[in-house]
Amino acid sequence: MFGPVRQLEPTAPPADAPYTDSGTIAAGNPATGEVIERVIGATGTEFEQTCPDPYTVPASQGADGWISPLPAGFGDGTHTVTVTGEETLAGHDLDLYFMDASCVAIGSQATSAANESGVIPGGAAYVLTQLWSGANVPFTLTAEDAG
Repeated sequence: MFGPVRQLEPTAPPADAPYTDSGTIAAGNPATGEVIERVIGATGTEFEQTCPDPYTVPASQGADGWISPLPAGFGDGTHTVTVTGEETLAGHDLDLYFMDASCVAIGSQATSAANESGVIPGGAAYVLTQLWSGANVPFTLTAEDAG
C-alpha cells in the first residue's frame, strides 16, 4: 500500500538543444514546389529518387536546394524551424519542404517572403531548403523546441 502524495507537480521535459545547418545554394529554381507531393528541383528530385538510408549528402547538395536531416524527435509537431538567407544583390526567396523518413514530401512553408519559418510537421525527418529565386545565397537553418 502506498501513502498519500503531497505537492506533486508535473515538470516538462528539458528542451532539446537547437539544431542548425548552413550552406550556400547556387541557383534559384522558380519551377520548384508547384505540387507539394512532388518536390521539383535537382536536389529534391535526387533525394526523393535515391532516398538514402542512412542519410548521405546528395551529390546535388547546394545546386538549387539543401537537404538537412533532422535530429531524432524533431519531427514530433512540437518543434519549429526558421531559414534565413544572407542578402545578395539579386535578393532571394527561400522555401521549406518537409520530408518523411521515406523522402516523401509531407508539408511545406513556402511563401513569397525572402525567409521562412513554421512548425515542423509530425513525421518529418528531413527539411529541404529550396532556393526559389536568387543566386549564391548563403543561408542558416535553425530548428528548436517550440516551447
